[in-house]
Amino acid sequence: MNAIFENYDAFYNMVLSTAIMSNTPTPEFNADAGEIISFIGHALHLEECLIEQCKGTILNDLSAMGLTADQQAVYRSRKFGDSYSASDILFDIKGDVLSKLQSLSDVDNSEINPSWFDYSH
Repeated sequence: MNAIFENYDAFYNMVLSTAIMSNTPTPEFNADAGEIISFIGHALHLEECLIEQCKGTILNDLSAMGLTADQQAVYRSRKFGDSYSASDILFDIKGDVLSKLQSLSDVDNSEINPSWFDYSH
């Protein structure tokens, strides 16, 4: 977990790059997202074990969070009270990404094509 936080920007970009493509964990998405995560990790010269850890975290742990509202549901189910774990920070990262993408998709701007957010496209 420490290695992920030491490479926070890389991990954030992995989450952003996969979530902008889709946020539905289909087999096709998981395969493509895994390739994107590997591409980013190799471009930044990250160790293979860290790339695999990022894949597992993004495609397994964070895949349960499809909407920004899910973040609060996850927190309520954990009932962490005063303790705030590293896993909670990972969900914060995903929540931040989803919030930004949601804001972007709500923008009334002719330069933004709604099909960009359609994975089937």
